[in-house]
This record gives sequence, structure tokens and C-alpha cells, in this order.
Amino acid sequence: MELRRRWSALLACLMVVVLCGCPQKPPGSAAPQEAGAVASSKPATVTLTDQEGRPAPPFREGATGFEGRWSLFLSSQGQDIVLWLFEISRGPENAWSGKFLDASRDRTKPEFTRVAVDGEQIQFDVKNEQGTVNFQGRLVDGVVRGTFAFGPYDLSPARLWPTSIDSLEKSAQALPPPGIDVFKQAAAEKEKPVAAILRAAQEAYDSPLALDAYSGVLEQLRRVEPTRAQAEKIVSGYAKSAATWGPRMELRSRIISAVQLTRNRLFPDMVLSLLKEFEQGIGDELSNWKDQIKAARTNALVEQALLDLRSGDEAKRTAARDYLSDPKLTTQHYNFEVLYELARYSADHDETDKAIDYYSQIVALPLLEMMVKEMGPQIGRAAGDPTPRDVLTELWEKSRGSRDGLDAHLRQVYEQSLAGLIANARERAPAAVAAPTRPVLLELFTGTECGPCIAADLATWGVQQTYSDKDVIVLQIHQHIPLPDPLANLDGEERYSYYEAQGTPWAMIDGMSLQGERGLIPSGIGGLLQQVEMNYLQLRNVIDQRLVMSPGAQVSATAALQDGLLTVSAGATGFSTDDSGALRLRVALVERQVDYAGTNGIRDHHHVLRAMLGGARGAAVRKGELKYDTSIPLAELRQQIESYLAEFEAGRRIKFPVKPLELKSLEVAAWVQNDKTKEVLGSVLIPVAGASAPESAPAVPAAQEPANASAPANGAPTAP
Repeated sequence: MELRRRWSALLACLMVVVLCGCPQKPPGSAAPQEAGAVASSKPATVTLTDQEGRPAPPFREGATGFEGRWSLFLSSQGQDIVLWLFEISRGPENAWSGKFLDASRDRTKPEFTRVAVDGEQIQFDVKNEQGTVNFQGRLVDGVVRGTFAFGPYDLSPARLWPTSIDSLEKSAQALPPPGIDVFKQAAAEKEKPVAAILRAAQEAYDSPLALDAYSGVLEQLRRVEPTRAQAEKIVSGYAKSAATWGPRMELRSRIISAVQLTRNRLFPDMVLSLLKEFEQGIGDELSNWKDQIKAARTNALVEQALLDLRSGDEAKRTAARDYLSDPKLTTQHYNFEVLYELARYSADHDETDKAIDYYSQIVALPLLEMMVKEMGPQIGRAAGDPTPRDVLTELWEKSRGSRDGLDAHLRQVYEQSLAGLIANARERAPAAVAAPTRPVLLELFTGTECGPCIAADLATWGVQQTYSDKDVIVLQIHQHIPLPDPLANLDGEERYSYYEAQGTPWAMIDGMSLQGERGLIPSGIGGLLQQVEMNYLQLRNVIDQRLVMSPGAQVSATAALQDGLLTVSAGATGFSTDDSGALRLRVALVERQVDYAGTNGIRDHHHVLRAMLGGARGAAVRKGELKYDTSIPLAELRQQIESYLAEFEAGRRIKFPVKPLELKSLEVAAWVQNDKTKEVLGSVLIPVAGASAPESAPAVPAAQEPANASAPANGAPTAP
């Protein structure tokens, strides 16, 4: 995927060069080809030009074999990119080879490493600075149609166009793809746009645009509410279109159709059939798809079981119950819909203890009950039906005689379930680094009102349980995203701006972003309970690599709280003086655990950043030294936090129901950071001596609930 990402970036840059300067004409509008033209095996009759009027490489008539010169048309972002000019030759003993004549538009410096020809079929491998890509195609009517593989999961349609030129200098760089006029006409239709797009895809089935059209329709298929026959027609049309680009593109259409039907929760039996076809056709590459097939099959079987549980067939209901309650079905342990259906089945069959168990998980665990309420009609829950908590309370009273003990039970379910979730994730991870050579700082920007932060919060808690505080230092930095958060503070907001973060959750490891195009984990972290394990494994992978690197500085600190006075001293040694002007020593006051339940359901927040001592900008190098010392009453720090929250309340016209301000079990984190590169060179976390017991001030209650809980705070973006 990294190879494809970088090449896509190159193609995107090329597209900017090609398309800029002609704002009055949209991409692909400049005399693309004959009206209504559909992809043809023999395009010599079509006149193609780019935005600047440059023609396509001239078509060499009569190509019946692979010897000769070819230009590559790579379909990307709704354009045909003319990327390469090369020559294929046959040597002694039928040995084939390739030579680039003009690859100046490809900055990855490609070179052929293998060419194989078998009748009308050709394969070749091209190696560049980023890795190796593979092409497979078939010669029909003088043109080769096939696919480039950037990895086991990533294919792009491409054509090889026979030509006789020596250079691409005077040739177009990007051209409208075949069939573009058909799709333009479909896009202009206001009535039944999906039907229009599908008609265009059927007409121009061998255009690369048809692949995008079918994939896009499948992605939004649930909104169309298709019948089974309509869905089958779309899937078969997609396969027909994909087959024009070769067998592996056709197989890819099967897995994409299966995955999209699963995501849209449609026709699980059709999904299982598509997966079987894919497995039978993929051959030696099956191992690359093992996880994807397993996940799609499990989701389809779960969907079918849910349908059976809601049916009137008692035999099917019982079989579905047995399948969904199987302990081996680990990926569904925190699926709110599975738990809800199992709870209802158990209650219907007077299995009170089992019903209490399932309803307790729904009520106790983060967001599950809220999702049951919001998805009511889709899961067979009518408006006005009792909530899971109402049903649980009734069952508890019926079984125990009163409500006594229910709250303690729910707390126990919460703690045991999440502990088990994290333990399972840790069991599936590789062994922890035995002898770290440096500490690692993990900063997580999160929020108590942020649903996707659930997985990130719990995954980082798992990291903290895996490593000691001297090896991995985790800081939770709360933000008012998507809604006001009483654990946020001004220094945390400045830290968020320092990294130019773009939502929550957002994580930095030693100052390096995990998400975004250049992130260490481009897909980012976050999600619900089902994603905790994946988040944990992703974090561990990055952290373990950093732990064995050499530190750029050694950081030490001391901290003590006596008679309400907090005294802190921090310093760093071993840093390079070459870039000392950019170095900063930053010191943070951290609360090891804060008990507060926001709407996302997370009750315990670990290593919460409360203040940046000396400010978020940190201390600069002075006279060759990097150090910071301070003494400040803890009451003053508490007052600063309380004043910030009060000002925020006044500005947003809301009131926090609770402001957790105990400031107990305090710690101090210190780190050296290069403000030019953002890299953290060294870090340390120490407990504050004398601050293990709660301070006298409890959480501060507010007069009323937040008045505008549905509005984002400070105009901040909602959580991704």
C-alpha cells in the first residue's frame, strides 16, 4: 500500500500540472473523443488530446505481437495517465526483455526486471525506488488491456498502446478515458441518478470508469434498497466489466462485491457464494487474502444468524443463538446488536441469568446502550419499547427481589470486560521489547464525548500495562471535541495546535504523527470496542521500533508535594548543541487516574495532562543548559484549571455537571523536543512524592446540565 500511495501522489502531482491553467474547462472536457464513444480494442479512429491540445501517442496499426514500442495508459482519478514509453524485444531462445525509452514523467526511476510472453498474454515486473509492480495483460485487436498490481490487494486498470515514437515529449500527459461522454450524460440526469450511472456502466462496460461506477454504487447499495435480483445484476455487471481487464480484476470484483454487501448488511448468502468463488479462483495468492475472507465470511454468517434470530422459525432461532453465543466468535463479543438479540432470546425463553448477563454488558460497556437506542428500527426495536436498562432493572428485581447491588454489578461488568478485552489484545501481540534503549512518549488527544476515542483510550491503557512508566510514557490530552470536556485545559489546547492535529483521537509518538498521509499509521487509530485489539497492535508496532533506537537526550526530574506546595526540578543532558536553538524542555503535571464518565462511556481516564508547568512553549537552552525549576501551590494550579473551565462555560453558555479537580496521585512528565522537527529526543515520568492521596478538594458539581450538548466546542471539528 505504501508503494501505491507514493505512486498515487506522483500521479496526483502530474494531474495538477496537466489540469491547472484552464479553469474554464473541467478535467476531461477538452475534445475528449467522439460523442458517446465506448472503450474499443482498436482506438485508432478516436482523436485524443489533453487540455493543452497535445495528442495521444500515435497508434501503430497492425500490432499482432508484443515486439515493438508501447506507451502505457494508467487509469487513475478519472484520467488515463500517459506515463511510460518502452520497447519489448525478443532475444535468442525466446527470451523477452523490456527497455524504457522515456520514463521522465515517473520520478521513481523504473526498470524492467522480468518480461514473460505466452501467446496473447504478457506479464512483466518493473522495479523502482519504492518497490516492484507487476503487469498482466492480453493482446486483443492490437491493444493490450490488463492490470498493474501494487500489492496483493491493490490493482489498477491499464492499457498498452502500440506506437512508433521515440519520446513522450510532444505527447499528452493525461487524457479522458474511453466512455467518458456516456458517464457525463448519466451524471447530468437528475431523476434516478443511480439507475443512470448503472446504465452507463452497462453500456461502457469496458471503460475504466465502469469499475469506479460499480464500486461506488455497491458502497451505497443499502440506500438504494435493491431487491435480490437487482443486487445480483449489479454484481454480475461489475464482474463483466472487470473481466475486460483480466482474470485478477474479475476476481477482485468478487471480493469487493462481497465486502460491500457485508458492509451494507445485504444478502449474506450471496456474500458467502461470492467468497467461495473468490477462494476457488485466487489460487496461490489465497494466503494474502486469508484475513479479509475470514472477516467477510464471519460478518455474513453473523448477519444471517441475526436474521434467523428474528424469524419465526424456532429451529433457526436456536441454531442462530448457539452460533452467536459461541465463545470462539471473539470478534462479536462487543457487537451491540448480537448482545441485544441474545438478550431478547434469553428473556423470551425464561433464561433470566443469561438475559441479565447480556443486558448488563449492553448497559455497562461504552456506547452499547446508546447504539441500541439509536439503531432501534433497524434492529427490530420499536419506539416506546423499554430501554436495555429498564429491562435489566426489571429482570434484576425479579431475580433478586430489589435493585440492591445492581450498580456495583454494572461496575464489575465494566471493569472485568475491559480488562479481559485488553488482556486478549496483549496475548495476540508479540513479546514486549526486553531491553529498551530509550523511553517513548505517546501523546493521545482524546475526549470524554468522543465515540471513536474509545478504542484509542483502551489501546493506550493496554500499552501502559505492557510497559513500565520508565519505558513508555502515555499522556491523555483532552479536547473539547466533539463536545465540551471538563478534563480539557488551555495547555492541552495549545499542545493540540502545536501538532496541527485534525480531530480526536489523534496520537503522536515521540512527536511523530500516527495518522494522516504521512503518518506512521496512515489509517489512524480509533473506533469502538471491536477495534481495541487492532489499535493496540498498531501502537505496539510503532512503539517497539522506537524503544530500540538511541535517545537524543537524557532527561531527569524530581517532584514533591509538601504542605500544599509543589516543587519540581527537571533537566536534560546528552543533547546535541548543533540545533540547540530549536530544543525545548517541557514539563507537565499529570494525574494518574481520573474517575469521570462522559457520554462515550469510558469511566477511568489514565495519565491525564492537567497543566504544562512553565507553559506549553517549554524552557529553552540557556548557557548550554536545558533545565526547569519551579515551586507553586497546588491550590493555585487547581484554581487555574477551574478558572479556565468557568471561562469556557461562560463563553459557550453551558455548565459542566461535574468538574473533576481532585488532583490526586500526581506525576510529572518531562521531555526534550525539537521544535523544528517536532521529534521528542528523550522523556521521563516520575511520581510526585507526597501526592499519592487525594487532595481535599473533590469534584466540583455544577448547577445544571450542559445547555447545548449537541454543538461542537470552539468550532472544533467533530471526531473522525
